[in-house]
Amino acid sequence: MQAFGPGVGQTVTELGGSLDTAVGSKVHLWAGYDGTFRDHAKSHTTKVGLTVSW
Repeated sequence: MQAFGPGVGQTVTELGGSLDTAVGSKVHLWAGYDGTFRDHAKSHTTKVGLTVSW
């Protein structure tokens, strides 16, 4: 398999983080972000979710 796209370049920065909060004893809301920044390309990903346990 061969992939084509921008090279990594000389400078690469990756950022990420997430938050999680309890809404009740069995319910959590969460959100996250991941970003990659290169010389000539950027990538952004966001995620949100709901976790329920019983």
